[in-house]
Amino acid sequence: MKMAILIFCITCLSMLSCAQPPDSLVFTRPRAFTLRQWVIPATLIGIGTYGTLVDNSIINRKHVREERNEHFPNFSSHIDNYLQFAPIPVVYTLNALGIKGRHNWQQQTVYLARAQLFMAALLYPAKTLTKTLRPDSSARNAFPSGHTAQAFVAATFFCKEYGQKYPLATAGIFTMAAGIGACRVLNNRHWVSDVFAGAGLGILSVQLSYLFPPRPGKLAHPVTVIPSLQQGAAGCTLYVGL
Repeated sequence: MKMAILIFCITCLSMLSCAQPPDSLVFTRPRAFTLRQWVIPATLIGIGTYGTLVDNSIINRKHVREERNEHFPNFSSHIDNYLQFAPIPVVYTLNALGIKGRHNWQQQTVYLARAQLFMAALLYPAKTLTKTLRPDSSARNAFPSGHTAQAFVAATFFCKEYGQKYPLATAGIFTMAAGIGACRVLNNRHWVSDVFAGAGLGILSVQLSYLFPPRPGKLAHPVTVIPSLQQGAAGCTLYVGL
């Protein structure tokens, strides 16, 4: 029950953070800050950080682990390794079907690539600096949860592009992202505070990416794919105009 409540709370907060009216596709200047967009990820990161580094009683992460050990001691699933990316191919599939999002597929790729870079730039230094021991004692890189961060990057990316058209699908995707965070706790790989921080970090990474549109003059072909054939091996090179 407590895990379900946590999933519900993170889902609701996440949807509030990325909900916004459609913007113009004419990119001339950075978009304006909206308080709602930044308060939610900052709150999630703050709760996770405080619960990990200062006082774990704020969300009682140890009690959550005890509940997990009591009710799901043998839980093990690898589905979180795959579902964390699921909303991304959904976006490109909708594009292929002719269902337009807020931006064309090339611009979407620019935003997604930048979001992934922001996430990596925030995630890995945090893991290195905090050196938080995982619940299963396998390593000191628990905080924040990378799987959860990736899941919320993908979910927020979908919300940015198709949230206005498909609010119910967006709710389902954010619920799935929160469920991936719960799965990390149930797999005994992360504390619940790691999940909160990971969710906030994933949302924040996409918000930062969408804050600045692709550079003027780079919109016609911001993404270029060049096929190649070398020594009988086929491949391709991807250039992204960030």
